[in-house]
Amino acid sequence: MSDAQSYEWKDYRLNDLGELSTSSVDKKIELSEQPVSLINYMDVYRHDFIGRSMPLMQVTATASEVERFQVQTGDVLFTPSSETPDDIGHAALVTEEIPNALHSYHTVRFRQSPRRPINGRYGGHIFKQRRFREYVGRRSTGSTRYTLSLTELGGAPVSVPPEGEQSVIAQILDTLDTQIRQTEALVAKLETVKQGLLTDLLTRGIDENGQLRSPHEEAPELYKDSPLGPIPMEWEIAFVGDLGEVVTGSTPPSSDPKAWGDAFPFFTPGDVIDYEPMQSAERAISDMGRRHIREIPGGSTLVVCIGSTIGKVGFTSRSGATNQQINAVLPSKAWDEFFVFQAIRTYVHQIHVWAGLQAVPIVNKSTFSQMLVPHPKLEEQRSISEKLRAVDRRIADEREAIRKLFEQKKGLMDDLLTGRVRVTPFIGTAKAAQTSRV
Repeated sequence: MSDAQSYEWKDYRLNDLGELSTSSVDKKIELSEQPVSLINYMDVYRHDFIGRSMPLMQVTATASEVERFQVQTGDVLFTPSSETPDDIGHAALVTEEIPNALHSYHTVRFRQSPRRPINGRYGGHIFKQRRFREYVGRRSTGSTRYTLSLTELGGAPVSVPPEGEQSVIAQILDTLDTQIRQTEALVAKLETVKQGLLTDLLTRGIDENGQLRSPHEEAPELYKDSPLGPIPMEWEIAFVGDLGEVVTGSTPPSSDPKAWGDAFPFFTPGDVIDYEPMQSAERAISDMGRRHIREIPGGSTLVVCIGSTIGKVGFTSRSGATNQQINAVLPSKAWDEFFVFQAIRTYVHQIHVWAGLQAVPIVNKSTFSQMLVPHPKLEEQRSISEKLRAVDRRIADEREAIRKLFEQKKGLMDDLLTGRVRVTPFIGTAKAAQTSRV
């Protein structure tokens, strides 16, 4: 074979490259069987790579099942079913030997033939090829849940580059994956820091020097008792009804199609989120629909007060409307809007107690208005809000970085996993880097 030919990609069907098999191992524990680790559907769905560090379910299996369904380095596991066709066929590569690890009956194992044209960690990326993903989506069948047969999966097209290109492509995509994981870990850490800071700010506040007051345990003379626990001497306690106006939403009649459009969002419990300001909703109201509702300005705090999601709290960044399951708090000028949101979010457990006394979770406007929150002076409210907004801005920046990394990875996968962009000029550099690490 010439050098030029050796650098060409080759097209296969999955069955040409190895063997597909299902499993009969379930999540049960039987005393007569031996203990094993089980790789489940969600382990495959959520990960591109599976190794010893991943926590696995502990179950039991027969000796025959252990022999037939154990996984080994280089195996690829697939999810053969999903609620939608485009979400079927997720793949995860087993990167190392995992003692007594079996794949579950909800997964399919692919084991390459000895000639192994797919090498190393490239096996964790190759099945994200667009042609492969589109094929498994088209060939799945079902109505409420879609499945893909072994025959159809075995016929899936796979384009395999030369070994050198596989290594470079895997290195590039692995590098992006590492950046994504590190940034996600940073966001999780910042969320933890924010929660601790929120608790401190809403119980200790900020002194005249712009610093957190000493904790109650260290300086009890700075605090006084209240229904919410110790609060700074300078603070008071307020009812939610004293923060401004409390408005219960309403829904435009379905008989008036002209009430619905795109003028401003119509918030329902499913739209309420607490990790960023709310700008949009699944449905929107037209200008003509305004006559049916009470418009809520941006800067309002929304609280779900009816149903299974009672106690969800959100903050609007633009005007809109809500349905009757939501009470909106429109703060007066004596209150900082963002402080009101954070205070209600922190002390919303009060309405859970009230709702728990009834068969159907519900807290009416009158009762909701009796909820208690701390009341610092306006200047301190603003200082507290600014510290929390600073953390939120940092979290938002990191989330945006994650979004951009995913977009970059998606574009690279389209280019690299199809051969549209070749990485042959970097093969020598990649080999040299591998050699230096050895």
